[in-house]
Amino acid sequence: MSRCPHDPAAPPGTVAFGPCEPCGHCAFSARQWVADGRLRWASRRDCGACAYGGAEGGAGPAPAHVRAYVLRREGAVVVNPGGRGAAGLREFRELLGLGHGELCGAVRDGYRATPAEARLVAAAGWPPRPPGEVRPDPARGPGCG
Repeated sequence: MSRCPHDPAAPPGTVAFGPCEPCGHCAFSARQWVADGRLRWASRRDCGACAYGGAEGGAGPAPAHVRAYVLRREGAVVVNPGGRGAAGLREFRELLGLGHGELCGAVRDGYRATPAEARLVAAAGWPPRPPGEVRPDPARGPGCG
């Protein structure tokens, strides 16, 4: 990526070829939804200064920057993945594209899901955790210490 020529930190004479680095003129938006039993996501960035516009999207778990944007904008729903044994944990992990460490944290503390992720896992049998619920003896998944 090249720096946007309208970014105050850009050296004089900077010209952007292709997507520029985000600057104060850039606008970013993203969303996430469920279709046909799968997560879908889309994002768009437009720079009003250099006229760059770009969009991306796909099926499956969203990239970290898209997921972070959706969580900031829409909030999190805490989901408890425990209580369904190793096969259930494997399904939960696959639905959301979680790594082993992320799954262990979700079993211990609950998973901070985007609203779309919460709808997906609720449809598969994991209801949201009631607000303020405290689990005195959290279940541990296999190999989670």
